[in-house]
Amino acid sequence: MGSAVSTILPDESSLAAFGDDLMDPSVRRPAAEAGYRQGRVAASALAEFWG
Repeated sequence: MGSAVSTILPDESSLAAFGDDLMDPSVRRPAAEAGYRQGRVAASALAEFWG
């Protein structure tokens, strides 16, 4: 039967929050907040996907 997969990649805001150094602890909070915002936006589309 197979599987259905939905992938969420970082949006522009999240990428900007990450900065150039992914190991820089100073970007942890801004990156998390940007990802959270992106997740809230994606939630309705994922709800449809999950059925």
